[in-house]
Amino acid sequence: MTRSNVSPAPLLASLALDPRWLEWGYVDEALLAAQCEAKRQGAAGHSPEHYRLAAYAAFHERFAGVTIPQADVERYMELVAVEPDLAARAWAISFLVEREPLATAQIDWLAVHPLVVATKHAAFLERNRRRQHGVAAGAGTTRAS
Repeated sequence: MTRSNVSPAPLLASLALDPRWLEWGYVDEALLAAQCEAKRQGAAGHSPEHYRLAAYAAFHERFAGVTIPQADVERYMELVAVEPDLAARAWAISFLVEREPLATAQIDWLAVHPLVVATKHAAFLERNRRRQHGVAAGAGTTRAS
């Protein structure tokens, strides 16, 4: 992560990102500056949340191919909970519940999380459980011959 002598607070504010993104090391000032510059240039058709999605992508890139530590999953969900755009929030949750690998304990934790319960994300999470952990749909049922 890179650090400069310029306060990152204006960058975070410009993107409407919670300061914990930087505090917890999920983004760096270079990413914030690049997203602020892209926003300043005003790419056609991009709404403000578009520039925050890079933070979610950076989080997932950091843990590509490995199980995310549970503490980081919990922090991620804290950040998702304060995401001001509902569509971006939904995307961020979907990206987590559909990722591989997720440990069984993480799937269990997410299954009862308020942002997942009784949403489309619960179905995505169960599909992921079956795919990753070999729990077949309808397991435990018998068929009459």
